[in-house]
Amino acid sequence: MSVRDEIVAGFEALPQRAYLSVPQLIERHRDPASDFTPADLAFVHMPGGHAPMVDFHGNPWCSRPDSRSADGKRV
Repeated sequence: MSVRDEIVAGFEALPQRAYLSVPQLIERHRDPASDFTPADLAFVHMPGGHAPMVDFHGNPWCSRPDSRSADGKRV
């Protein structure tokens, strides 16, 4: 077995997880029936490059890593 095959097998053995988009997270946060809060997040992946600097600028959900959620807790 090659090193590549071992790496692929290792990744395939990992449990599958669903990751939510920013619109899905906002929808859950705004849903009164949901107990979701951005404070529950361990991390948020924001891809690099020039596009995010334009897309995330001024966005209250994405523009600052020390943003606070609507309930005042640190995100």
